[in-house]
Formats: sequence, structure tokens, C-alpha cells
Amino acid sequence: MRLLTLALLLLPVPGLAQIAEFRVTAALDTLAQIAEGGDASPLTPRLACPVDGDSRGVAPCVYRGDPRMEDTAGALINAIYEALPPDAGWVPDAVTTRTLEEHTLTEVQVKVRRNGMLAGQPVFLFADHATRPLLVQVNRGPSMLLADAPPPEEPSMLDLPILRAPDLSVQLPARAAFLQLAAEGELSISDAATLVACRMEGGAGPVACSDERSAQDPAERVPQVLAELDFALGDTRITPRTQAVVAPHQMDGFTGTQVQFEVDGRRPTLFFMEVEGAYLYVSAHPDMDPFPEPVPAAQPRLEALLADLLGWIEAGDAEAAAPHLVYRGDGSDRWQRALDPNNADDLIAARRAVRQLASAIGTYDAYTVLSYFSDTESEGTWHVLQVEFEAPEETKTILFAFLLIDDVFVLGDVD
Repeated sequence: MRLLTLALLLLPVPGLAQIAEFRVTAALDTLAQIAEGGDASPLTPRLACPVDGDSRGVAPCVYRGDPRMEDTAGALINAIYEALPPDAGWVPDAVTTRTLEEHTLTEVQVKVRRNGMLAGQPVFLFADHATRPLLVQVNRGPSMLLADAPPPEEPSMLDLPILRAPDLSVQLPARAAFLQLAAEGELSISDAATLVACRMEGGAGPVACSDERSAQDPAERVPQVLAELDFALGDTRITPRTQAVVAPHQMDGFTGTQVQFEVDGRRPTLFFMEVEGAYLYVSAHPDMDPFPEPVPAAQPRLEALLADLLGWIEAGDAEAAAPHLVYRGDGSDRWQRALDPNNADDLIAARRAVRQLASAIGTYDAYTVLSYFSDTESEGTWHVLQVEFEAPEETKTILFAFLLIDDVFVLGDVD
């Protein structure tokens, strides 16, 4: 990097003002804690990046899928850990300013002691910023600010793969993490607007606040919902790896998704809506009851099959029902296959089963699936639906027990 060959103009500072000493000490302490944690993501907004169109301007870096930035942050966190090891004590020793490439930087030399002995004198370079001192370099480590190549064009936040992960328990915490950064001022309102839902003109449905079809001003809507999110999460730091529970949710006539975290005895819950393939943030609640147990993966398939079976039974269509009725004959493959409608004996068995099922169920006005459970017996794992049938004369409850054979559910017993 050019940083290694550029001449530095060293300007001594007559004395270190208390406010400057406090700022750099606080910055070093934060960097040491981040390095000890090993996660580079909170380091990124504490690095100095150039400002487009302003040769002297610096701003906190923002990670948006740039592999160069990811590599640099990873290298810097290792350099910080080696410079300020957690098992040693340290104190800023000398502070000077350096003029470099039109940037006025603060150079901090630190004395590190272990067991009373001097263990090192690392040097940190900071660029001054209104929010905090921003790290430029550790000794001769990499620099985001003074690298040879200009930063690549930043992609849209929605281009990041993690924000489109098929697993919502990964994708939604990642979106929550970006929104939390925006709530803390680390991301711009325009960036956050791509992740927040706004009303569409004419009330046809929500769109991203960044969408030109939005009827709401992002400058008003986005800070409002971010303040709500910040209040709901409190001191909880969300990352894409934060464990969360995801469940469907109905809101204002639309199907949404809620993601719930559990921290410090609270369950902050965020609500998202899927809009044109993207999950947009809607609102948050600081503490909600735990979600109910998720519906077993088998239950929706069984309920759909039950609806088909009841139709076939009512129509007396044994050929359609046969592939979903288990073979209960005397052969060695008893309980191990479904009936074959092309086999004469199997078709006779299917017709008999359909008549028996029609008699057992009788006539009814409506039915309701009350519950699902599974049980393992000698035949295999039974998947059971408890179903209530409503009729004018009586209401009856029937258990439909299915076996899974070659990834197809087949009815094996009725009680």
C-alpha cells in the first residue's frame, strides 16, 4: 500500500487536552473489547473511509458486501488483538498529529505492560470525526482510508445474499441487525428505506419506503419506525447469528412474519411483510408472549390429503383413493406399500375400504382438524389427525392414522 512509502510530516503537540485523551482512550478501549469478541462487524463503523467528492472528508465505513472491506476489517481485528492483548494492561503514552494525503491524523503510541514488564508499544492512527475517532491503521496493518485502490461501487443492501437467505431464521435477524445499525445512525435513512414498509398510493398494499410508489415520505416514516425498533430492542445487540424464532402472523388483512428474540427475560418481537419477494420491516414490540409450538411439517400435507380422501370417499372413487390406502393383506409387504388400483385384488380392497370409511364418517355439515400427533409402533411411525365432524344429529370425533411410505402418506387405520 502507498501508506508504507508516503512521507509523513510529524507535528508535535505541546500537550494532550483532557477531552482528546478521553476520546482516544475510550476509542482504544472499545477496539480492544471488539477484538476480544472476535466479531469484525461492530468494528466496521469504527473504521475511517473516504467521502466521495471530498478529498479531506472521512466517514464511518459501512459494510455492504465489499470483500475488500471484509478482509481489511478481519486483518485489523487481528492486529488490534495482538497489539492490545486481553491479558495485559495498557495506557496511551504519546499523542501526536500527522498530516498524510491531506488528512490530519492523530497518532497514539500505547505502552502495553504484562506482569509489570513492558510488553509492547503499538501505534494507532485515528482520523477525527464528529461521532468518534475513526481507526485508520494499527502499526503497519491495512488501512481502509489510504489504500491504493479506490473503494468499489457499493452494491444495494438488498443485493447481500444474507438478506435473501431462504432460511428466515437467518434472513430476518440479518435485516433486524441492519435496521438496528440504522437506528443508531450507522446507516443512512435512504439505506434503511429499502428495508422498511410504507403505504402505497391508493392503498393497494405496502411497498418499500424507497419505492417511488410509496405514499409516505421516507424521511418521516423511516426515523419513526427505527425509533420504535430501537426502543423494542433496548440494549440488545442483534447480529445475523442471533438465535430467533420465526412464525407467520396476520396483520391488516396481509400475511406477515414475526421474528422473536429472547434476551434478559424479554422477548422483543419484530414484524415483517413479504412484498414482491422481499421482507420489509413493519413494526416492533418490546416484549411478547412466546410463540406457540410450530406446526409439524407433516400436518399441512396430511390435512390436504384428508380433504382429498373425504372427496373420494363421498364420490365412491376407489381408484383415486387406492394409492393413499395401505395394503393390509396377508402378503409379506403388509403395511409396507399402498394399494395399487391396477391390481384387481387391491382394487377390490380399496372399494371395500371406501365403503367402510363412508359408513364410519356418515353425513356431516363440516369438519375441523383438532390436533396432530405421532406415535411409533411396529408398523412404523403413525401420523394421526384428530378430526371432529359436525352433523345435525351428533358430533363425532375420528382419528385418521397415516403411515409415510416412499414419501407418500397412506391411510392405515381409523378409530
